[in-house]
Amino acid sequence: MARFIGKVFGKAKTEASRLGSEKSGLETVAASWNGAIKVQMRVNADGNDCYRVVMIPWEGAGEYRVIEEGIFK
Repeated sequence: MARFIGKVFGKAKTEASRLGSEKSGLETVAASWNGAIKVQMRVNADGNDCYRVVMIPWEGAGEYRVIEEGIFK
């Protein structure tokens, strides 16, 4: 059963989406020539929905840095 949903909007006329479960979680990446942002959603050991937003290198550009992480309450 889906617990998370990710949607992508861009040049195409329709949106694309992906589902994530409690077991799989959900991870998305949005990139440019200067780096990328990765968003991860998962369920922690206490059953809480958690998120993590990270800047990551992309195609040799950018740096790794955790921007934010936390629990949805």
